[in-house]
Amino acid sequence: MGAALGSIFDRRRAQPGSPTYEFGELMNTRSQAMPVPIVYGRVRVAGNIIYHRVSDDQKTLYMAVGLGEGPIQGVSDIRVNDTPISEIKGVEYRVYLGSGDQQADPWVHTGERWPYTAYVICRFQANEQISTTPTITCVVEGRKVPVWTGSQWLEQYTNNPAWVILDFLRNTRYGVGIEDSRIDFDSFRAEAQYCDELVDDGKGGREPRFRLDYVIDYERSSLDALEDMLATFRAFLLYSDGKLRLKVEKSEAPVYAFDMDNIVEGSFVYSKASRKDIPNQIRVEWIDPEADWERSETVYDNEIDQDRRGEVYSRTISLFGITRPGQAGRMARFYHDSAFWANTFCEFRVGIDALHVEVGDVIQVSHDVPGWNKKLFRVLEIAEEETDEATLRCREYVPAIYHDRGVPYQPGKETTLPNPVAPP
Repeated sequence: MGAALGSIFDRRRAQPGSPTYEFGELMNTRSQAMPVPIVYGRVRVAGNIIYHRVSDDQKTLYMAVGLGEGPIQGVSDIRVNDTPISEIKGVEYRVYLGSGDQQADPWVHTGERWPYTAYVICRFQANEQISTTPTITCVVEGRKVPVWTGSQWLEQYTNNPAWVILDFLRNTRYGVGIEDSRIDFDSFRAEAQYCDELVDDGKGGREPRFRLDYVIDYERSSLDALEDMLATFRAFLLYSDGKLRLKVEKSEAPVYAFDMDNIVEGSFVYSKASRKDIPNQIRVEWIDPEADWERSETVYDNEIDQDRRGEVYSRTISLFGITRPGQAGRMARFYHDSAFWANTFCEFRVGIDALHVEVGDVIQVSHDVPGWNKKLFRVLEIAEEETDEATLRCREYVPAIYHDRGVPYQPGKETTLPNPVAPP
């Protein structure tokens, strides 16, 4: 057993190396070392140049850009130097969605098929708009993944984060490659249904509680990619009874009680987070399709606490798998409330025979030292000791923080500057 729930505030804010999420203009890469991107949901990508040829008379350019692992759902809003491709003179293009049996394009003289790779290939005629290698970007509706429909598994497009995580865990080509016998599929079905439930979108309407629109486009560990995706819908993975389970942090009933009778004597300690570690402002960075797919920021301010403490204690969290203002606002509010209200921690040892819980469970703790009587905690970590005992590390559980209230809609700040690569 081991840690499964960590602090969001310990996470990195940026993703250095990502062509999609780093600051700066979105550009095509050109490297044999670049991995094929994995696109989940709907995201704007630039992709990697996988074929480039200029005609003998130097008047025609052939260029193929790999978009991601296929098969994908579709491609839209293709742009050349940030100009819609329909407005570019003398250009033709074809899109391949990444099937396993796709054939080589006639423009590719070397004959590569690139099976299971979605790509767009263009033929440009030299003119005043195109005189050098252009940048091609697209909005991609990404991977088709196995989805439980209620009666059977079907491979289809989805941005439900539970199905996305399940695909990444199971896939042997680009994912973790975990065997089905080691996965608790019922947990993924239950959490997928929870993600689909409709909640307030912050603009007077309703929307599914959680969605994930995310691209993995540079070399990194599977654990890092999973942490980024799980953080967007307050989820975690745990290993229990020989199987990997998905669990979303939400309101639930306590499953067990610990007190002076089953807590090992002398092992109990507790603490509270220091005031400076409790933020009264949360800033969530997310990707806004309405602002040309740039980073946007949603801010939740606890103005009462800011006035009382006379200072703003701010934390910034990057959740680039979010592309909806409503979800960004709900996550900002959740991460504030979690840190602000659930700020008491405890740790104690129990005998293995008294260990009837797993990571993520809600428990009751009663102890004479702090004077607690059935105080609620959530188990963050269980560490087995060599003495047939286990150490439980727990954080205060406050059911009121799981309310799905967010932040009023905050319009993005789309730039009004001219296109820097458009011809004068």
